[in-house]
Amino acid sequence: MKKKIIISLFILILIILMSVVGVLIYKNKVIKDNFSEYVTTTKKQEIYEYKNSKFNKIGTVNKDIQLKLEKINKQYYKIEGYDYYIYYKNIKETEKTELEKKYYSVKSIVTKPTILYKDNKEVINIDKKNIFELLYIEDGNYYVEFMNDIYYIKDNYEILDSEKDRLESISFVEFNDNITKDNLKIYLDYLKENKYTTILLDEFISWKNNSIDLNKNSILLIYLGADEEVINLFDEYGYKYNTQEEVNEYNITEDIYKIKRSDKNYYKYVVYNNTNIDQFKDAINGIKDSSNQRIAVLNYHFFYEEAGICNESICLDMDSFRKQLQYLNDNNYKTLTIDEFVDWYYGRISLPEKSVLLTIDDGAYGTGAHNGNFLIKALEEYKEHATLFLITAWWDIENYRSEYLDVQSHGYDIHFSSPSCGYQINCLNKEELKADFQKSIDIVQSTQSFCFPFYTYNSRAMEVLEELDFKVAFVGGNTKASRNNNKYKIPRYVIFDNITMNEFINMIN
Repeated sequence: MKKKIIISLFILILIILMSVVGVLIYKNKVIKDNFSEYVTTTKKQEIYEYKNSKFNKIGTVNKDIQLKLEKINKQYYKIEGYDYYIYYKNIKETEKTELEKKYYSVKSIVTKPTILYKDNKEVINIDKKNIFELLYIEDGNYYVEFMNDIYYIKDNYEILDSEKDRLESISFVEFNDNITKDNLKIYLDYLKENKYTTILLDEFISWKNNSIDLNKNSILLIYLGADEEVINLFDEYGYKYNTQEEVNEYNITEDIYKIKRSDKNYYKYVVYNNTNIDQFKDAINGIKDSSNQRIAVLNYHFFYEEAGICNESICLDMDSFRKQLQYLNDNNYKTLTIDEFVDWYYGRISLPEKSVLLTIDDGAYGTGAHNGNFLIKALEEYKEHATLFLITAWWDIENYRSEYLDVQSHGYDIHFSSPSCGYQINCLNKEELKADFQKSIDIVQSTQSFCFPFYTYNSRAMEVLEELDFKVAFVGGNTKASRNNNKYKIPRYVIFDNITMNEFINMIN
């Protein structure tokens, strides 16, 4: 009897053990069968660390938090990328959520303990040190990626600089509204092949303000048009772009230099349908012109027919001027309009090797219909173009109308020398200079170019040109112009009365 009881007890214990093992096997099978890579917590969950063959609680994660799971360890799921685990219950399968990382930092952030927030709520609390990549800073909060989502940290942190390269300058490229899908594809292919990252204006401004750092190959794009095919191409490549409306509030100057954090103005490069890929590459890299084409800009003043009428060294007799025009004509030189020169300078167009810009300062003797009319007659006779920088307070612009003569600004009434400051431009403050320049603009109806009186300039004048959106400005210098010149210090050869034909030929060749 006693033996039967022992056998029965043994069988019962065996049945219980088999049942427990069966339940565990079944439970593990259920856990494995129901494993999902992406899950959402259905209630507040505890977070565990596996150490010394034990799962130890180290923190909590709130309800409705998405996690990406990596593998199963007993009845615990490992969270991908971290040595943290959650229990298999109180989670449900979910679809993957793509994260939009607005910014990319080169800093790290250390927290102890880790308290992460989202939507003004504390959602994750881990009682141990963690190191995160700092994505960006906004409203005083430090945003990080953690367990497949983005959270922010309020306190108990330390910022660490990493060893990654910091972005020191950035290219700002505007695609004109005439850009076609086929041409844009060429430019975007180049960006993709060279692993460029596109950013939005708020990211750019945060970078300028030292709030964030950006990837080394970051670039800011603007598209002015509304062509659906072009817009779809940006989306196809996964590239962000900014619209004209979005950039209107910023002080953006058309130029080609890469923007540094210290720059006061934001410089952009404009891409047109005729911009070739080499010019585009130069713009991206902040290079004005890799071919370094140089163009002679000639500076004339007064013209006369009869000897003795002009006794200044900057007067030129018309016989010499006609011979120069004839040489340009016979040797297939292109005399540029001011628009062509500006487009060339900004890299929008290519020009023939034999190109030259003829400029005339002031508007005095021989240059207008009222004072001899020698200049315009010669230009029209030889069908060559030139640009006159007119002192607009002194002579009526109507005296200089011709399809072969562009009239640009030489200031309104500042063409004076001064015993106290050398020249009038040095005597005036910024507001006075701006008022004078604006009067001239109102008359010539253009801010394409400016010419400094007596080749004299200062920082105040440069600032005024920038604020009034002048594209280029000319000085002296007696050397050829290149795209690498400062846009407000473009050099010219001064033409004197004793110039020989050989000297002229040497200047333009």
